[in-house]
Amino acid sequence: MKFKNVLLAFVAVCATNIATAQVRDVPLVEGGLSVGVMFPSVNLFDTAGYPGGQVAAELRFNTSSKFDVGTQVSMSRFKQEGLFLNHPDVVAIFTPSVLFDYNWRPSEMMNMFVGAGFGFPFCVDGPDVAAYVSGFEAFPRVGVEFYDRLRFTADYRVNFAGCGYAGFTIGYVFGGRPK
Repeated sequence: MKFKNVLLAFVAVCATNIATAQVRDVPLVEGGLSVGVMFPSVNLFDTAGYPGGQVAAELRFNTSSKFDVGTQVSMSRFKQEGLFLNHPDVVAIFTPSVLFDYNWRPSEMMNMFVGAGFGFPFCVDGPDVAAYVSGFEAFPRVGVEFYDRLRFTADYRVNFAGCGYAGFTIGYVFGGRPK
């Protein structure tokens, strides 16, 4: 008898969850601009780095209400201890990348997401722009979007160009409202 009550309660909870789940009809294309801070982890020549700034622009295609595929262009700058004469060098990173996001239970108020990205960063160390290092990059990312407009994102970029970092951004979404 006890098992039947537990089973009945479980079925009732599942049915309520399915009945109240909303399938949101979102637009095909959305984009966004974001700014934030980045913390270098493994940077050029294994020298100490200081937190810096980051800006990014994204264009995402909603393949369904749960999945996004898109592109991102991000630019970051930070200072690191110089190798010679102990003066700080400025490192600039330009990264075009491809994104994949999964949205957990999107609602009108809040949309949590997890995703991954792959790109090719170009790291410029110091004033000589012609001397750059490039390589492959992969990064996981998590975030939350409030009211289909305000987006907070955290990512950790691991790359083979020698300029990986953790980044935290706040952004504004264009076209994120449901149809």
